Amino acid sequence: MASLRRRVFLYLAALSIPLALGVLVPITLIQILLNRSLLMYERNQQYQIVDELVHGLEERLREYLETRSTDSLRGYFEVADQLQNSVVLFSPNPHDQRLVDQERHLERSVHFLIKSLQKTADRAVQEKRGRSPEEYTRLHSEVRAISGLLRSELIALSQKELTRVMQVQESFSRQFTWVQVFSFLFLTSVMFLTAVLATMVAGKIAEPISRLSGSALRVADGDFSVPDMPLRGSTEVRHMADAFNRMKESIRHNINEMQRTAEMEKGLMEERVANLRMKNRVKQAEMASLQNQIRPHFLFNALNTGVQLATIEEAERTSDYLDSLASLFRASLRPLSEVSTLGLEYETLCSFLRIMNIRFGTRVELHNELAPDTNSTPLPRLMLQPLVENSVVHGFQNGEGNIFLSSRYDGTRVLIELRDDGVGMTPELIEKISHEASAWDSDLPQPDDSSDGVGSGIGLRNVIYRLRLFCGTDDCYAIDSKAGAGVRIRLWVPEADGIPAAMEGHT
Repeated sequence: MASLRRRVFLYLAALSIPLALGVLVPITLIQILLNRSLLMYERNQQYQIVDELVHGLEERLREYLETRSTDSLRGYFEVADQLQNSVVLFSPNPHDQRLVDQERHLERSVHFLIKSLQKTADRAVQEKRGRSPEEYTRLHSEVRAISGLLRSELIALSQKELTRVMQVQESFSRQFTWVQVFSFLFLTSVMFLTAVLATMVAGKIAEPISRLSGSALRVADGDFSVPDMPLRGSTEVRHMADAFNRMKESIRHNINEMQRTAEMEKGLMEERVANLRMKNRVKQAEMASLQNQIRPHFLFNALNTGVQLATIEEAERTSDYLDSLASLFRASLRPLSEVSTLGLEYETLCSFLRIMNIRFGTRVELHNELAPDTNSTPLPRLMLQPLVENSVVHGFQNGEGNIFLSSRYDGTRVLIELRDDGVGMTPELIEKISHEASAWDSDLPQPDDSSDGVGSGIGLRNVIYRLRLFCGTDDCYAIDSKAGAGVRIRLWVPEADGIPAAMEGHT
């Protein structure tokens, strides 16, 4: 089976041959007619040039005879040379079939008159040089007579040529009309033949492509029951049909594989969701366990101190102390599933410091630099109090110091910064606390519940671990300190809309 390209090439070749003939024949005929017309016009123009040369020769001769100047003589010789060159145009040619006898006679007459004119004019010039006035005057009169006769012969010859041009124009008009009719009939035939061949080619090419297009649309709509395309027609069409059949089977196979893969992924996703729910429950249990480690010893001892103060003195300090103690009790007795805020944690921290300053006689001042628009930032319960407790117990040697608490929104998260002016921490201790917070499990030692601590008993490691669970990332804290230069702790927590999914159940 011939390829589509070869078949189209044969059809085009069959059309190009008659089309080329139909174009070349009229063009050739028209070119021949135009060449004949141009030749006649050129001869007529040459007759006019010879007439002008004859007139110019007569004028230059007259000027020389009158003035005998070198310029007039030079002009005479230039015109004489040009006229001598034009004699060839009128040389007798018995083989020129276009001339009739009368025209041959005229050309012969012009030829000899030009020769005679040149000889007579040259003799007049010689006599002028020989200073023979009577002779060159007579010769000049002969030149004028020959010139007039020659010009009349040229006019007659030009008229004959014009008559022939008119005849040729009429013949040209008739022949051109025939060429137009021939071209019209030929082009009409070629157009009809082209239409017939185009219809045949289109039928052989478009019919299998149309069937292939219809089958492709059905496959695009999801109907894979389309029968395979028959492998017949040109080479390209057979290749397209074979490619379509293989593509249809490949798509059907891929869809089946995708369905099986989707079912498997659905089962894996359900199992993954179940695992995530289990991990969430484990984290919630860890949070509850960690937050439940607050020691009751501190609260009981603090209450005893309040009772003793109430017995000894009747003052506002007792009321303030007991009010702070009640606030601390309320903060510790809130449900574990409740997420606190930065504002509530700050109130708890204030209550804790008032109790510490009254009970132990410390002089720790808390400087509030919190941004008002961050008070609603969510935090795990008892997040700031253990950090301040750590500063009071370990950072201030004489029980005196300053704690600066600030917050601001950095564009993505809320930055909470807590710093003191205590003795600071060594880099080794900071590294140890960070490592234990990141790797805390049941094998690591828990806070010592037997000791009579001064606060919650929740250490810095505990706070870091709970904050990582709350934020869902390790990049949520930083500790900067040097020995003797205080401690700065920075915490990054999400806004209210950025609470991790694992903690949304606590809100």
